[in-house]
Amino acid sequence: MLKPRDVINEFSKALVEGRGAVFVGAGLSTPSGVPGWMDLLQGMAETRLGIQLNPDADLPLTAQHLANSTNNRASLVAHFREALQKTYAHNVYHAMLARTNVKCLWTTNYDTLLEKAFRAYFNVTVRDSDESISRGGRVPDIEVIKMHGCIEQSGSNDLVVTQEDYDDFFENRPATAHRLRQDLIDRQFLFLGYSYADSNIRNIVVEARRLGKQTLRQHYIVLRRARGATQEESVAMQARQDLWLRDLSRVGISACQIDAFSELESILQEISLRSRGQTVFVTGSHTRHV
Repeated sequence: MLKPRDVINEFSKALVEGRGAVFVGAGLSTPSGVPGWMDLLQGMAETRLGIQLNPDADLPLTAQHLANSTNNRASLVAHFREALQKTYAHNVYHAMLARTNVKCLWTTNYDTLLEKAFRAYFNVTVRDSDESISRGGRVPDIEVIKMHGCIEQSGSNDLVVTQEDYDDFFENRPATAHRLRQDLIDRQFLFLGYSYADSNIRNIVVEARRLGKQTLRQHYIVLRRARGATQEESVAMQARQDLWLRDLSRVGISACQIDAFSELESILQEISLRSRGQTVFVTGSHTRHV
């Protein structure tokens, strides 16, 4: 298991050398009040399916059941849009990332907080569909690739929501899949905002497994140790998390566990300071004689 110092040293070096990228999950938007998948689906699951969701629920499959219950996905996507298009402010984690020397960010989030944080300082291009990735064009200051779509820009059919969407992802989004494969080989990723119960990381891990016989760079994930409401629950959740992390290491993703999110803020702050390499500060004065 990596220590925070290991991640800071290695990922800062990758950013200095221009080969670092960040992969952002829903956990980074939670402090801004953005509802997660569990929050988005809980009410609909109770009223339409008559089931209660628990932390181990298969959320894409639940979304599929909801789409099946009405024979279409329109009301499900409309519910997502209503909840996610409210006004949310980016938080300290987004702000810290915007100060690092990172040029490429991937995310499975639908919300727009990540790009808004970077637009305070840089020109940002958002690629939220296969068409936008295939189009390419001039490399911007910052590139944000939203592999599951954008709640503001994407059409209803371009949002990855249901189990069917996950199952058919690599077939329906060949340009995105190709870009993901190439970046997993060319870049070193820092994964943030994911947990062992987060189904959104599944496509990434599946693709890493497919590339297992090729030379992958070392990737990193920083996440909080799993905790339950009781000591017994915490032990069980930690055991599941440890198994998941061991599986991630098999596909080149090494883990750094933290006890509190305040530790993540410190990690990102130090990476932001070190990611631009050595800095020379010039002081003093000069007098020009005419």
